[in-house]
Amino acid sequence: MPDGSTPETTAYLLLGLAVTLIIMLGLIGSLITRYRGLQQDLKTLETLDDEHPVA
Repeated sequence: MPDGSTPETTAYLLLGLAVTLIIMLGLIGSLITRYRGLQQDLKTLETLDDEHPVA
């Protein structure tokens, strides 16, 4: 840019924000899925513990 003006980069900013949002939503979805799986595992362990108490 020989005239010293700042280039227009708004499109890159929006693209970067969109990619960041998609990654964050994926991470949140993964955490929710893992949390639900852990809750199911906890229920299973509690059921097994109730069926086979330690003497």
